Amino acid sequence: MGTETHYLLAVNELAKLHLVPAEQKLDTVFKICTMYKESITGWYKKEVRKKRLLSLLLLSAILIIMLIIGSIQTLRLPFAADATEKLQLTQLSLALLTLAVLLFIADRAFRLTAGWINYINTIMAIETRYAEFITEWIKNDATYLTQKNKHYSQAAVIAAAFINTIHLAQQQETHSWSTQLTETIKQLDSLINKQQQDKKTGFSTRPGVRTPGVRR
Repeated sequence: MGTETHYLLAVNELAKLHLVPAEQKLDTVFKICTMYKESITGWYKKEVRKKRLLSLLLLSAILIIMLIIGSIQTLRLPFAADATEKLQLTQLSLALLTLAVLLFIADRAFRLTAGWINYINTIMAIETRYAEFITEWIKNDATYLTQKNKHYSQAAVIAAAFINTIHLAQQQETHSWSTQLTETIKQLDSLINKQQQDKKTGFSTRPGVRTPGVRR
C-alpha cells in the first residue's frame, strides 16, 4: 500500500468526525494523526530496509568486479604468454567493466542507494513535524479552560496542517524520484547515442571504407 493510500485513509477518517460524540472528537483527531504518522513512517522504514539490502548487494557486486578487473590488469595481463591471451584478458576486462557500468546504471535508475537515503531523510522530516504537532497540541490543550469555544476548532486546524505537511513531504520525495529517474534515462540515452556515433565514426574511417558522398 503506497503513501497516497495512507493519506486518503486519514482524510476519510477525519470526514467521519461528525459521527463521533462531541466529547470524543479531540481524542479521535489525535489518534487519526498519530496512526497516520505511524503508518507512513512504517511504510518508509520497510522500504528503507529493502532498498538498503539491494543497494549493498549491488554495490558489493560492483566492487568485486572492479577488484577482478584490477587483478587482471596488474597480475595477469603483463605476464600473458602471447597476443591471443592478452586479447582474451583485455576482452574479459572490457566485458566486466561493461557489467559494472550496467549495475551502476541500474542502481541509479531504480534509486536503490539514493532511494533509501532519501527515505531516511523523509522519515526524519516526518518525525520532526510530529514533534512540532505534539507541542502545538499541548499548547492548545492548555487553553481549554479559558477558551473552550476555540479549543476544538484550533485542534482541527493543527491536525489538518500536520497531515497536509506530511503529505507535502511525500510529494516532494516522489518528485525527487521522478526527476532523478528522468535524468538517469537521459544520461543512458546520451551514452547509447554516443556509442552508436563512435561505432559509425570508427567504421567510416577504416581503410578501404568509403563514406557516402565523399570522393577519394
